[in-house]
Amino acid sequence: MKLTKETNTLNFTSRKIYSFISNVYNFEKILGNDIKDFTILDNEKFSAKIGSLPKINLKLELYDNQEKVKLVSSNPKMDFSFEFFVEKIDNSKSKIKMDFLGNFSSMIEMMVKNPMDKFTQEIISKLGKIDFN
Repeated sequence: MKLTKETNTLNFTSRKIYSFISNVYNFEKILGNDIKDFTILDNEKFSAKIGSLPKINLKLELYDNQEKVKLVSSNPKMDFSFEFFVEKIDNSKSKIKMDFLGNFSSMIEMMVKNPMDKFTQEIISKLGKIDFN
């Protein structure tokens, strides 16, 4: 299952946005009201209870090009990830594209598709409102 969302143009440099989303401590703000429990495990990992899903551990993976950040579930029964791509438009404007990628059985996919579509839209909406300074 793949769900893709994108922000409108943001008035921040791609570097500022990447710096913000590459910090695991900022994901509590990014996930915001949609999480019931958020615990930092280390500088790369946190656990969160999102909606009716069981509590999950997510690991932050960074890429050298400063364009992509990935959150990967560490639960083999819940095989999914969020990928955030920072697109530089010009020296002061950028966009964020987010892909949710899930490897689920067809039954699980049917159950999670609508809630995850709503959740990913809420995340991208929040990203569009964050002050990255």
